[in-house]
Amino acid sequence: MLRREALARKIVEKATSRGYTVTKGALEILEQAEAPLEILEEAMRRLEKSGTTIIDESLLVELVGDVKVAEEPPAMAEEVEMEEAEEKHEDIVIEVDERFLVEWRIQGTFEEFQRYFS
Repeated sequence: MLRREALARKIVEKATSRGYTVTKGALEILEQAEAPLEILEEAMRRLEKSGTTIIDESLLVELVGDVKVAEEPPAMAEEVEMEEAEEKHEDIVIEVDERFLVEWRIQGTFEEFQRYFS
């Protein structure tokens, strides 16, 4: 998993350093390709001519061919973290400050109100 993240980071850094944006789908295709950095270079060369700055799936499918993106099963570490989070369930006690529930009213005549606030 770390190797894949490092590769993704390298791909994104290389593309952004030259002013390009890589879509999520394109990144998945590049991660599964045999020579992702070479394919990225070729994609950027093609885009220089067109003036586009977004590297998307359609461009990479033209270069690489149809690559199926396989969904990865969740890693065991993630499942363990979820179980630990559920086990650490703590009881939360909510206390309401009743001073803020009291309805406040002003009593007096309009003249008294004007005298006080004028």
